[in-house]
Amino acid sequence: MTAMKELYGIGVSSGIAMGKVHHIDRSKVKYSPRFIRDEHIDSEIRRFSLAIEDSYNQLREAQEKISEEHFQDFKHIIEAHMLILKDRMLNSETIKTISEERVNAEWALKMVHEKIVSFFKKLDDDYISERVSDVDYVVERVM
Repeated sequence: MTAMKELYGIGVSSGIAMGKVHHIDRSKVKYSPRFIRDEHIDSEIRRFSLAIEDSYNQLREAQEKISEEHFQDFKHIIEAHMLILKDRMLNSETIKTISEERVNAEWALKMVHEKIVSFFKKLDDDYISERVSDVDYVVERVM
């Protein structure tokens, strides 16, 4: 017998969905370097930029749907994630890595993510260390 479970959350699309749920642990997805030719660098950078833009727009839409007063704190969390998406280091370093290393956007973002996490962990500051999970979330969303 299949157990049924109702899940509640903040909807980002209208309508109702029924069906089997499959949980995908994004942290276990493996990304490999794929080397690209010079003529594909610009399109890879565009692909990365579109992923950033799409992620930002999805978060903005989710934030706009949060109207109930007791969910206001979540707006600030989403706003922080939106700011991370616009972070110069995350964007510029990823684009630079695509260009200089001639690798796919996923691999470049993975490399930059590892640098950011390493930097945060060296700071020996509990508050900053807790922000690593926010960076992890944003990078997973872009991926």
